[in-house]
Amino acid sequence: MGASMNRRTFLKLCMAASLGFFGCLEKQQAGFLRVYGKEVITASGKPVRLAGFNVGYENFREGSLTEEDIKRIAEWGANSLRLWMDYKPFEYKEDGFELLDKILSWCEKHKLYVILDMHFAPGGQNPYDFVIQREGTYEFWDNKEYQQRFIALWAKIAKRCAGREIIAGYDLLNEGAPPDVDTYARVMGATAEAIRSNDSKHIIILEDARLLKGSTTEFALVRIEDKNTMYSIHVYYPHQLTHYLKGGGRAVVTYPGEIATAGEFISQVKSQSANSTASWQKLSLGAAAPANAEIVLAQCVSANNSGAAWFDDLELKEGSAALELPAPLVSNPSFEAASQSMQWRNRSIDGSIKLDALAHAGRRSVKFEKTSKAFVESAPIKVSPQKQYSFSAWVKTENATGDNYIALSWHKKKILERIDKAALEAKMQYAVDFMNRCNVPIYVGEFGSQQNPAEANVANWISDVLELFKKYNFSWSYWQYFSPYPTGFGITSLAKGKIELSRPEILELLRKHF
Repeated sequence: MGASMNRRTFLKLCMAASLGFFGCLEKQQAGFLRVYGKEVITASGKPVRLAGFNVGYENFREGSLTEEDIKRIAEWGANSLRLWMDYKPFEYKEDGFELLDKILSWCEKHKLYVILDMHFAPGGQNPYDFVIQREGTYEFWDNKEYQQRFIALWAKIAKRCAGREIIAGYDLLNEGAPPDVDTYARVMGATAEAIRSNDSKHIIILEDARLLKGSTTEFALVRIEDKNTMYSIHVYYPHQLTHYLKGGGRAVVTYPGEIATAGEFISQVKSQSANSTASWQKLSLGAAAPANAEIVLAQCVSANNSGAAWFDDLELKEGSAALELPAPLVSNPSFEAASQSMQWRNRSIDGSIKLDALAHAGRRSVKFEKTSKAFVESAPIKVSPQKQYSFSAWVKTENATGDNYIALSWHKKKILERIDKAALEAKMQYAVDFMNRCNVPIYVGEFGSQQNPAEANVANWISDVLELFKKYNFSWSYWQYFSPYPTGFGITSLAKGKIELSRPEILELLRKHF
Protein backbone atom coordinates (compact mmCIF):
# COMPACT_ATOMS: atom_id res chain seq x y z
CA MET A 1 0.00 0.00 0.00
CA GLY A 2 1.41 3.38 -1.00
CA ALA A 3 2.11 5.91 1.75
CA SER A 4 0.13 8.60 -0.08
CA MET A 5 -3.16 6.67 -0.04
CA ASN A 6 -5.60 8.41 2.33
CA ARG A 7 -8.09 6.67 4.62
CA ARG A 8 -11.15 7.40 2.40
CA THR A 9 -9.49 5.92 -0.67
CA PHE A 10 -8.45 2.87 1.34
CA LEU A 11 -12.00 2.31 2.55
CA LYS A 12 -13.37 2.63 -0.95
CA LEU A 13 -10.94 0.02 -2.24
CA CYS A 14 -11.76 -2.30 0.62
CA MET A 15 -15.48 -1.94 -0.05
CA ALA A 16 -14.96 -2.54 -3.77
CA ALA A 17 -12.85 -5.60 -3.05
CA SER A 18 -15.46 -6.85 -0.61
CA LEU A 19 -18.28 -6.36 -3.07
CA GLY A 20 -16.22 -7.96 -5.80
CA PHE A 21 -15.52 -10.99 -3.60
CA PHE A 22 -19.11 -11.50 -2.61
CA GLY A 23 -20.26 -10.80 -6.14
CA CYS A 24 -18.01 -13.58 -7.42
CA LEU A 25 -19.28 -15.88 -4.70
CA GLU A 26 -22.89 -15.17 -5.66
CA LYS A 27 -22.12 -15.77 -9.32
CA GLN A 28 -20.36 -19.02 -8.47
CA GLN A 29 -23.35 -20.19 -6.44
CA ALA A 30 -26.03 -18.95 -8.87
CA GLY A 31 -28.50 -21.72 -9.58
CA PHE A 32 -27.07 -24.23 -7.11
CA LEU A 33 -29.51 -25.45 -4.50
CA ARG A 34 -28.31 -25.63 -0.92
CA VAL A 35 -29.48 -26.64 2.52
CA TYR A 36 -30.62 -23.92 4.90
CA GLY A 37 -31.99 -25.26 8.17
CA LYS A 38 -34.95 -27.53 7.41
CA GLU A 39 -35.29 -26.20 3.87
CA VAL A 40 -33.66 -26.48 0.50
CA ILE A 41 -33.21 -23.03 -1.02
CA THR A 42 -31.91 -21.41 -4.21
CA ALA A 43 -28.88 -19.12 -4.24
CA SER A 44 -31.24 -16.17 -3.84
CA GLY A 45 -32.83 -17.74 -0.77
CA LYS A 46 -36.10 -18.96 -2.27
CA PRO A 47 -37.36 -22.21 -0.67
CA VAL A 48 -37.69 -25.21 -3.01
CA ARG A 49 -39.60 -28.39 -2.27
CA LEU A 50 -38.45 -31.04 -4.71
CA ALA A 51 -41.29 -33.15 -6.10
CA GLY A 52 -41.08 -35.57 -8.99
CA PHE A 53 -40.37 -39.10 -10.14
CA ASN A 54 -37.75 -41.80 -9.96
CA VAL A 55 -36.41 -42.54 -13.42
CA GLY A 56 -33.97 -45.32 -14.37
CA TYR A 57 -30.68 -44.44 -16.07
CA GLU A 58 -30.75 -47.98 -17.45
CA ASN A 59 -34.06 -47.26 -19.22
CA PHE A 60 -32.35 -44.48 -21.19
CA ARG A 61 -29.42 -46.76 -21.90
CA GLU A 62 -31.72 -49.45 -23.25
CA GLY A 63 -33.58 -46.92 -25.36
CA SER A 64 -36.91 -47.32 -23.57
CA LEU A 65 -36.84 -43.67 -22.42
CA THR A 66 -35.82 -40.59 -24.39
CA GLU A 67 -35.92 -36.80 -24.12
CA GLU A 68 -39.66 -37.00 -24.75
CA ASP A 69 -40.09 -38.61 -21.34
CA ILE A 70 -38.15 -35.82 -19.64
CA LYS A 71 -40.36 -33.32 -21.44
CA ARG A 72 -43.52 -35.18 -20.38
CA ILE A 73 -42.48 -35.20 -16.71
CA ALA A 74 -41.83 -31.44 -16.84
CA GLU A 75 -45.16 -30.79 -18.56
CA TRP A 76 -46.94 -32.70 -15.79
CA GLY A 77 -45.61 -30.10 -13.36
CA ALA A 78 -42.81 -31.96 -11.58
CA ASN A 79 -39.70 -29.95 -10.74
CA SER A 80 -37.25 -32.83 -10.32
CA LEU A 81 -36.37 -36.44 -10.94
CA ARG A 82 -34.25 -38.94 -9.06
CA LEU A 83 -32.04 -40.69 -11.60
CA TRP A 84 -31.23 -44.11 -10.18
CA MET A 85 -28.01 -45.60 -11.52
CA ASP A 86 -25.85 -48.69 -11.47
CA TYR A 87 -22.15 -48.14 -10.72
CA LYS A 88 -21.05 -50.38 -13.62
CA PRO A 89 -21.50 -48.01 -16.59
CA PHE A 90 -19.39 -45.36 -14.82
CA GLU A 91 -16.45 -47.20 -13.30
CA TYR A 92 -14.42 -47.89 -16.41
CA LYS A 93 -16.45 -46.63 -19.36
CA GLU A 94 -16.56 -43.10 -20.72
CA ASP A 95 -19.81 -43.76 -22.61
CA GLY A 96 -21.61 -44.06 -19.26
CA PHE A 97 -20.77 -40.42 -18.54
CA GLU A 98 -21.59 -39.38 -22.10
CA LEU A 99 -25.15 -40.66 -21.66
CA LEU A 100 -25.38 -38.99 -18.24
CA ASP A 101 -24.30 -35.68 -19.80
CA LYS A 102 -27.04 -36.08 -22.42
CA ILE A 103 -29.71 -36.76 -19.78
CA LEU A 104 -28.56 -33.78 -17.72
CA SER A 105 -28.71 -31.58 -20.82
CA TRP A 106 -32.29 -32.67 -21.46
CA CYS A 107 -33.16 -31.84 -17.86
CA GLU A 108 -31.53 -28.42 -18.22
CA LYS A 109 -33.56 -27.80 -21.35
CA HIS A 110 -36.83 -28.75 -19.63
CA LYS A 111 -35.91 -27.27 -16.25
CA LEU A 112 -35.99 -30.41 -14.11
CA TYR A 113 -33.61 -30.71 -11.17
CA VAL A 114 -31.81 -34.06 -10.98
CA ILE A 115 -30.90 -36.13 -7.93
CA LEU A 116 -28.14 -38.60 -8.84
CA ASP A 117 -28.82 -41.82 -6.92
CA MET A 118 -26.29 -44.66 -6.67
CA HIS A 119 -28.77 -47.51 -6.66
CA PHE A 120 -26.24 -50.33 -6.81
CA ALA A 121 -22.85 -50.42 -5.09
CA PRO A 122 -19.93 -52.76 -5.88
CA GLY A 123 -20.41 -56.03 -4.02
CA GLY A 124 -24.05 -55.35 -3.09
CA GLN A 125 -25.11 -52.99 -0.29
CA ASN A 126 -28.09 -55.02 0.97
CA PRO A 127 -29.51 -58.55 0.69
CA TYR A 128 -32.70 -57.50 -1.10
CA ASP A 129 -33.71 -59.37 -4.23
CA PHE A 130 -33.12 -56.49 -6.66
CA VAL A 131 -29.50 -56.23 -5.47
CA ILE A 132 -28.74 -59.94 -5.18
CA GLN A 133 -30.14 -60.64 -8.65
CA ARG A 134 -27.88 -57.90 -10.03
CA GLU A 135 -24.73 -58.41 -7.94
CA GLY A 136 -25.02 -61.96 -6.67
CA THR A 137 -23.41 -60.86 -3.39
CA TYR A 138 -23.96 -58.75 -0.27
CA GLU A 139 -20.34 -57.97 0.63
CA PHE A 140 -19.97 -54.20 0.26
CA TRP A 141 -19.77 -53.53 4.00
CA ASP A 142 -17.14 -56.21 4.65
CA ASN A 143 -14.89 -55.50 1.68
CA LYS A 144 -12.56 -52.48 1.76
CA GLU A 145 -11.85 -52.76 -1.97
CA TYR A 146 -15.55 -52.42 -2.80
CA GLN A 147 -15.80 -49.40 -0.50
CA GLN A 148 -12.73 -47.75 -2.04
CA ARG A 149 -14.14 -48.26 -5.55
CA PHE A 150 -17.44 -46.74 -4.42
CA ILE A 151 -15.76 -43.70 -2.87
CA ALA A 152 -13.49 -43.20 -5.90
CA LEU A 153 -16.48 -43.37 -8.23
CA TRP A 154 -18.35 -40.67 -6.33
CA ALA A 155 -15.22 -38.48 -6.39
CA LYS A 156 -15.10 -38.96 -10.16
CA ILE A 157 -18.79 -38.14 -10.58
CA ALA A 158 -18.40 -35.02 -8.41
CA LYS A 159 -15.43 -33.82 -10.45
CA ARG A 160 -17.33 -34.42 -13.68
CA CYS A 161 -20.57 -32.80 -12.49
CA ALA A 162 -19.32 -30.02 -10.20
CA GLY A 163 -20.45 -27.27 -12.56
CA ARG A 164 -23.90 -28.70 -13.42
CA GLU A 165 -26.39 -26.43 -11.66
CA ILE A 166 -29.29 -28.66 -12.72
CA ILE A 167 -28.11 -31.31 -10.24
CA ALA A 168 -29.99 -30.89 -6.97
CA GLY A 169 -27.85 -33.34 -5.06
CA TYR A 170 -25.95 -36.60 -4.77
CA ASP A 171 -27.91 -39.46 -3.17
CA LEU A 172 -24.91 -41.45 -1.97
CA LEU A 173 -26.32 -44.96 -1.56
CA ASN A 174 -29.71 -46.53 -2.04
CA GLU A 175 -31.04 -48.60 0.89
CA GLY A 176 -27.72 -49.45 2.49
CA ALA A 177 -27.90 -52.22 5.10
CA PRO A 178 -24.68 -51.91 7.14
CA PRO A 179 -23.82 -54.12 10.12
CA ASP A 180 -24.04 -51.10 12.44
CA VAL A 181 -24.40 -47.32 12.55
CA ASP A 182 -20.66 -46.70 13.07
CA THR A 183 -19.74 -48.53 9.88
CA TYR A 184 -22.37 -46.59 7.97
CA ALA A 185 -21.17 -43.24 9.31
CA ARG A 186 -17.53 -44.10 8.50
CA VAL A 187 -18.11 -45.16 4.88
CA MET A 188 -20.67 -42.47 4.06
CA GLY A 189 -18.57 -39.81 5.79
CA ALA A 190 -15.52 -40.80 3.75
CA THR A 191 -17.63 -40.68 0.59
CA ALA A 192 -18.85 -37.17 1.43
CA GLU A 193 -15.25 -36.02 2.03
CA ALA A 194 -14.17 -37.42 -1.34
CA ILE A 195 -17.00 -35.56 -3.05
CA ARG A 196 -16.08 -32.33 -1.31
CA SER A 197 -12.51 -32.61 -2.58
CA ASN A 198 -13.95 -32.00 -6.06
CA ASP A 199 -17.30 -30.31 -5.47
CA SER A 200 -18.11 -27.86 -2.69
CA LYS A 201 -21.49 -26.79 -4.03
CA HIS A 202 -23.94 -29.65 -4.51
CA ILE A 203 -26.14 -31.01 -1.75
CA ILE A 204 -25.24 -34.42 -0.39
CA ILE A 205 -28.20 -36.71 0.33
CA LEU A 206 -27.79 -39.43 2.93
CA GLU A 207 -30.41 -42.14 3.29
CA ASP A 208 -31.23 -43.86 6.54
CA ALA A 209 -29.28 -46.98 7.46
CA ARG A 210 -31.22 -50.25 7.37
CA LEU A 211 -30.21 -52.33 10.35
CA LEU A 212 -31.37 -55.89 9.75
CA LYS A 213 -32.45 -57.65 12.94
CA GLY A 214 -33.54 -61.13 11.93
CA SER A 215 -36.91 -60.76 10.21
CA THR A 216 -37.25 -57.08 11.18
CA THR A 217 -35.53 -53.91 10.03
CA GLU A 218 -34.66 -50.84 12.09
CA PHE A 219 -34.25 -47.53 10.23
CA ALA A 220 -31.66 -45.08 11.58
CA LEU A 221 -30.88 -41.62 10.22
CA VAL A 222 -27.17 -40.99 10.76
CA ARG A 223 -25.66 -37.49 10.94
CA ILE A 224 -22.42 -36.69 9.12
CA GLU A 225 -20.21 -33.61 9.47
CA ASP A 226 -21.10 -32.05 6.11
CA LYS A 227 -23.44 -29.08 6.62
CA ASN A 228 -24.88 -29.04 3.10
CA THR A 229 -26.57 -32.41 3.56
CA MET A 230 -30.20 -33.44 3.24
CA TYR A 231 -31.37 -36.70 4.85
CA SER A 232 -33.56 -39.24 3.13
CA ILE A 233 -36.09 -41.95 3.91
CA HIS A 234 -38.25 -44.30 1.83
CA VAL A 235 -41.94 -44.83 2.56
CA TYR A 236 -43.39 -48.23 1.67
CA TYR A 237 -45.57 -49.01 4.67
CA PRO A 238 -47.54 -51.23 4.68
CA HIS A 239 -45.41 -53.47 2.50
CA GLN A 240 -48.34 -55.81 1.82
CA LEU A 241 -50.05 -52.97 -0.07
CA THR A 242 -47.12 -51.21 -1.71
CA HIS A 243 -45.40 -54.44 -2.83
CA TYR A 244 -48.55 -56.36 -3.59
CA LEU A 245 -46.93 -58.20 -6.49
CA LYS A 246 -44.24 -59.71 -4.30
CA GLY A 247 -44.58 -62.65 -1.97
CA GLY A 248 -43.69 -61.13 1.38
CA GLY A 249 -46.54 -60.81 3.82
CA ARG A 250 -49.29 -62.27 1.62
CA ALA A 251 -52.27 -60.20 2.66
CA VAL A 252 -55.41 -58.43 1.58
CA VAL A 253 -55.16 -54.74 2.43
CA THR A 254 -58.05 -52.30 2.74
CA TYR A 255 -56.86 -48.72 3.15
CA PRO A 256 -57.87 -47.16 5.39
CA GLY A 257 -58.86 -50.31 7.18
CA GLU A 258 -56.98 -53.49 7.87
CA ILE A 259 -54.31 -55.92 6.75
CA ALA A 260 -55.71 -59.45 6.66
CA THR A 261 -54.46 -62.86 5.56
CA ALA A 262 -55.75 -66.42 5.40
CA GLY A 263 -56.72 -67.56 8.86
CA GLU A 264 -58.67 -70.57 10.10
CA PHE A 265 -59.06 -73.27 7.43
CA ILE A 266 -62.68 -74.05 6.50
CA SER A 267 -62.62 -76.48 3.59
CA GLN A 268 -61.05 -77.30 0.26
CA VAL A 269 -62.46 -78.27 -3.12
CA LYS A 270 -60.20 -79.89 -5.71
CA SER A 271 -60.33 -81.07 -9.31
CA GLN A 272 -59.70 -84.53 -10.68
CA SER A 273 -56.04 -85.60 -10.91
CA ALA A 274 -54.06 -85.43 -14.15
CA ASN A 275 -51.60 -88.29 -14.72
CA SER A 276 -49.60 -89.50 -17.71
CA THR A 277 -51.06 -87.04 -20.21
CA ALA A 278 -48.57 -86.43 -22.98
CA SER A 279 -50.62 -83.51 -24.30
CA TRP A 280 -52.06 -80.53 -22.44
CA GLN A 281 -55.45 -81.05 -20.82
CA LYS A 282 -57.72 -78.66 -18.98
CA LEU A 283 -58.62 -79.21 -15.33
CA SER A 284 -61.68 -77.41 -13.97
CA LEU A 285 -63.64 -77.15 -10.76
CA GLY A 286 -66.59 -75.11 -9.51
CA ALA A 287 -67.89 -74.42 -6.02
CA ALA A 288 -69.89 -71.95 -3.99
CA ALA A 289 -67.96 -70.15 -1.29
CA PRO A 290 -68.95 -71.46 2.18
CA ALA A 291 -71.15 -69.09 4.15
CA ASN A 292 -68.36 -68.17 6.59
CA ALA A 293 -65.52 -67.98 4.03
CA GLU A 294 -63.69 -64.65 3.75
CA ILE A 295 -60.47 -65.65 1.97
CA VAL A 296 -59.71 -68.10 -0.83
CA LEU A 297 -56.33 -69.42 -1.99
CA ALA A 298 -55.96 -70.79 -5.52
CA GLN A 299 -53.55 -73.73 -5.58
CA CYS A 300 -51.73 -76.07 -7.95
CA VAL A 301 -50.77 -79.31 -6.17
CA SER A 302 -48.44 -82.21 -6.97
CA ALA A 303 -48.26 -85.04 -4.40
CA ASN A 304 -46.44 -88.39 -4.48
CA ASN A 305 -45.29 -87.63 -8.00
CA SER A 306 -42.21 -89.51 -9.22
CA GLY A 307 -42.42 -87.84 -12.64
CA ALA A 308 -43.12 -84.30 -13.79
CA ALA A 309 -46.20 -82.06 -14.08
CA TRP A 310 -46.60 -78.64 -15.69
CA PHE A 311 -49.41 -76.15 -14.85
CA ASP A 312 -50.20 -73.14 -17.03
CA ASP A 313 -52.88 -70.59 -18.03
CA LEU A 314 -54.93 -70.51 -14.83
CA GLU A 315 -58.29 -68.74 -14.65
CA LEU A 316 -60.41 -67.92 -11.62
CA LYS A 317 -63.93 -66.52 -11.91
CA GLU A 318 -66.48 -65.17 -9.47
CA GLY A 319 -69.73 -65.90 -11.26
CA SER A 320 -69.03 -64.87 -14.84
CA ALA A 321 -66.44 -62.23 -13.91
CA ALA A 322 -62.76 -63.16 -14.19
CA LEU A 323 -60.73 -62.31 -11.08
CA GLU A 324 -57.16 -61.07 -11.14
CA LEU A 325 -54.99 -63.83 -9.77
CA PRO A 326 -52.29 -62.54 -7.45
CA ALA A 327 -49.40 -64.84 -8.22
CA PRO A 328 -48.47 -62.66 -6.43
CA LEU A 329 -48.11 -60.84 -9.72
CA VAL A 330 -51.56 -59.56 -10.65
CA SER A 331 -52.68 -60.89 -14.03
CA ASN A 332 -49.89 -63.46 -14.06
CA PRO A 333 -51.94 -66.67 -14.42
CA SER A 334 -49.53 -67.85 -17.11
CA PHE A 335 -46.38 -67.49 -14.96
CA GLU A 336 -44.91 -64.98 -17.38
CA ALA A 337 -42.93 -63.12 -14.69
CA ALA A 338 -39.51 -64.76 -14.45
CA SER A 339 -38.29 -62.92 -11.35
CA GLN A 340 -38.12 -65.09 -8.25
CA SER A 341 -39.83 -62.33 -6.30
CA MET A 342 -42.79 -62.42 -8.69
CA GLN A 343 -43.62 -66.10 -8.43
CA TRP A 344 -46.42 -67.86 -6.63
CA ARG A 345 -45.61 -68.96 -3.12
CA ASN A 346 -43.87 -72.34 -3.25
CA ARG A 347 -44.25 -75.07 -0.65
CA SER A 348 -42.32 -78.29 -1.13
CA ILE A 349 -41.23 -81.04 1.24
CA ASP A 350 -38.84 -82.35 -1.40
CA GLY A 351 -38.45 -82.38 -5.15
CA SER A 352 -38.35 -79.39 -7.44
CA ILE A 353 -40.66 -76.49 -8.25
CA LYS A 354 -39.49 -74.04 -10.90
CA LEU A 355 -40.57 -71.92 -13.84
CA ASP A 356 -40.05 -73.79 -17.09
CA ALA A 357 -39.86 -72.82 -20.77
CA LEU A 358 -42.35 -75.54 -21.74
CA ALA A 359 -45.71 -73.75 -21.84
CA HIS A 360 -49.30 -74.24 -22.98
CA ALA A 361 -49.33 -70.63 -24.14
CA GLY A 362 -46.85 -67.83 -23.74
CA ARG A 363 -43.30 -68.44 -22.58
CA ARG A 364 -43.46 -70.23 -19.23
CA SER A 365 -45.27 -72.64 -16.97
CA VAL A 366 -44.63 -73.89 -13.44
CA LYS A 367 -43.06 -77.33 -13.30
CA PHE A 368 -43.19 -79.90 -10.46
CA GLU A 369 -40.70 -82.76 -10.55
CA LYS A 370 -40.26 -85.71 -8.15
CA THR A 371 -42.38 -84.15 -5.41
CA SER A 372 -43.89 -86.01 -2.44
CA LYS A 373 -46.05 -83.05 -1.35
CA ALA A 374 -45.75 -79.68 -3.03
CA PHE A 375 -47.92 -76.81 -4.19
CA VAL A 376 -47.88 -73.24 -5.37
CA GLU A 377 -50.61 -70.89 -4.26
CA SER A 378 -51.83 -67.40 -4.91
CA ALA A 379 -51.81 -64.59 -2.43
CA PRO A 380 -55.04 -64.39 -0.37
CA ILE A 381 -58.08 -63.31 -2.37
CA LYS A 382 -61.08 -61.65 -0.72
CA VAL A 383 -64.28 -63.57 -1.47
CA SER A 384 -67.98 -62.90 -1.38
CA PRO A 385 -69.84 -65.54 0.70
CA GLN A 386 -72.27 -67.76 -1.21
CA LYS A 387 -70.87 -66.64 -4.57
CA GLN A 388 -70.09 -69.30 -7.17
CA TYR A 389 -66.42 -69.68 -8.06
CA SER A 390 -64.82 -71.57 -10.93
CA PHE A 391 -61.13 -72.34 -11.33
CA SER A 392 -59.30 -73.92 -14.27
CA ALA A 393 -55.77 -74.66 -15.46
CA TRP A 394 -54.01 -76.42 -18.32
CA VAL A 395 -51.88 -79.37 -17.18
CA LYS A 396 -49.33 -81.63 -18.87
CA THR A 397 -47.59 -84.60 -17.21
CA GLU A 398 -44.73 -86.92 -17.96
CA ASN A 399 -44.42 -90.26 -16.15
CA ALA A 400 -46.47 -88.68 -13.37
CA THR A 401 -47.81 -90.60 -10.38
CA GLY A 402 -49.86 -89.67 -7.32
CA ASP A 403 -52.17 -86.64 -7.43
CA ASN A 404 -51.68 -83.61 -9.65
CA TYR A 405 -54.63 -81.26 -9.36
CA ILE A 406 -55.87 -77.69 -8.76
CA ALA A 407 -57.77 -76.62 -5.66
CA LEU A 408 -59.57 -73.77 -3.93
CA SER A 409 -58.86 -73.51 -0.21
CA TRP A 410 -61.44 -71.55 1.84
CA HIS A 411 -60.48 -69.69 5.03
CA LYS A 412 -61.65 -67.18 7.56
CA LYS A 413 -59.56 -64.03 7.60
CA LYS A 414 -56.91 -63.23 10.17
CA ILE A 415 -56.46 -59.51 10.86
CA LEU A 416 -52.78 -58.67 11.19
CA GLU A 417 -52.98 -54.91 11.68
CA ARG A 418 -55.21 -51.85 11.48
CA ILE A 419 -53.94 -49.24 9.06
CA ASP A 420 -54.84 -45.56 8.57
CA LYS A 421 -53.25 -42.12 8.22
CA ALA A 422 -52.29 -41.97 11.88
CA ALA A 423 -50.43 -45.28 11.51
CA LEU A 424 -48.58 -43.90 8.48
CA GLU A 425 -47.60 -40.78 10.40
CA ALA A 426 -46.32 -42.86 13.30
CA LYS A 427 -44.03 -44.75 10.90
CA MET A 428 -42.52 -41.45 9.71
CA GLN A 429 -42.09 -40.01 13.19
CA TYR A 430 -38.42 -40.99 13.50
CA ALA A 431 -37.67 -38.80 10.46
CA VAL A 432 -39.73 -35.89 11.83
CA ASP A 433 -37.90 -36.13 15.16
CA PHE A 434 -34.51 -36.22 13.41
CA MET A 435 -35.45 -33.22 11.25
CA ASN A 436 -36.46 -31.16 14.29
CA ARG A 437 -33.57 -32.28 16.48
CA CYS A 438 -30.87 -31.69 13.87
CA ASN A 439 -32.51 -28.81 11.98
CA VAL A 440 -32.08 -30.49 8.58
CA PRO A 441 -34.41 -31.12 5.59
CA ILE A 442 -35.94 -34.52 4.85
CA TYR A 443 -36.28 -35.99 1.37
CA VAL A 444 -38.43 -39.04 0.61
CA GLY A 445 -36.35 -40.61 -2.13
CA GLU A 446 -38.91 -43.32 -2.81
CA PHE A 447 -42.55 -44.02 -2.11
CA GLY A 448 -45.22 -45.68 -4.19
CA SER A 449 -47.29 -48.79 -4.67
CA GLN A 450 -47.66 -51.50 -7.26
CA GLN A 451 -51.06 -51.84 -8.83
CA ASN A 452 -53.55 -53.64 -6.66
CA PRO A 453 -56.86 -55.38 -7.47
CA ALA A 454 -58.47 -52.61 -5.42
CA GLU A 455 -56.65 -49.61 -6.90
CA ALA A 456 -58.86 -47.28 -4.85
CA ASN A 457 -56.94 -48.45 -1.76
CA VAL A 458 -53.70 -47.37 -3.40
CA ALA A 459 -55.16 -43.97 -4.29
CA ASN A 460 -56.31 -43.45 -0.69
CA TRP A 461 -52.87 -44.40 0.59
CA ILE A 462 -51.00 -42.11 -1.81
CA SER A 463 -53.33 -39.22 -0.98
CA ASP A 464 -52.63 -39.56 2.76
CA VAL A 465 -48.89 -39.97 2.24
CA LEU A 466 -48.69 -36.83 0.10
CA GLU A 467 -50.63 -34.83 2.67
CA LEU A 468 -48.16 -35.92 5.35
CA PHE A 469 -45.21 -34.89 3.15
CA LYS A 470 -46.81 -31.48 2.72
CA LYS A 471 -47.43 -31.17 6.46
CA TYR A 472 -43.76 -31.71 7.25
CA ASN A 473 -42.37 -30.00 4.13
CA PHE A 474 -40.67 -33.19 2.91
CA SER A 475 -39.31 -33.22 -0.63
CA TRP A 476 -40.19 -36.40 -2.54
CA SER A 477 -39.77 -38.58 -5.62
CA TYR A 478 -42.45 -41.10 -6.56
CA TRP A 479 -41.28 -44.64 -7.40
CA GLN A 480 -41.53 -44.61 -10.35
CA TYR A 481 -42.21 -42.96 -13.73
CA PHE A 482 -41.87 -46.13 -15.83
CA SER A 483 -42.10 -49.88 -15.39
CA PRO A 484 -42.19 -52.34 -18.31
CA TYR A 485 -45.35 -54.15 -17.20
CA PRO A 486 -48.63 -52.34 -16.49
CA THR A 487 -49.14 -53.83 -13.03
CA GLY A 488 -45.92 -52.48 -11.50
CA PHE A 489 -45.12 -49.21 -9.75
CA GLY A 490 -44.87 -47.19 -12.94
CA ILE A 491 -47.19 -44.38 -13.91
CA THR A 492 -46.32 -45.38 -17.47
CA SER A 493 -45.64 -48.81 -18.96
CA LEU A 494 -45.04 -50.54 -22.27
CA ALA A 495 -48.06 -51.30 -24.44
CA LYS A 496 -47.44 -52.77 -27.90
CA GLY A 497 -43.89 -51.43 -27.85
CA LYS A 498 -44.90 -47.88 -26.89
CA ILE A 499 -44.83 -46.09 -23.54
CA GLU A 500 -48.34 -45.24 -22.42
CA LEU A 501 -49.91 -43.76 -19.32
CA SER A 502 -51.17 -46.74 -17.33
CA ARG A 503 -52.26 -45.16 -14.02
CA PRO A 504 -53.98 -41.82 -14.74
CA GLU A 505 -55.74 -41.64 -11.37
CA ILE A 506 -52.42 -41.91 -9.50
CA LEU A 507 -50.84 -39.29 -11.76
CA GLU A 508 -53.65 -36.85 -10.97
CA LEU A 509 -53.03 -37.28 -7.25
CA LEU A 510 -49.32 -36.56 -7.72
CA ARG A 511 -49.94 -33.53 -9.92
CA LYS A 512 -52.04 -31.92 -7.21
CA HIS A 513 -48.92 -31.87 -5.03
CA PHE A 514 -46.30 -30.80 -7.62
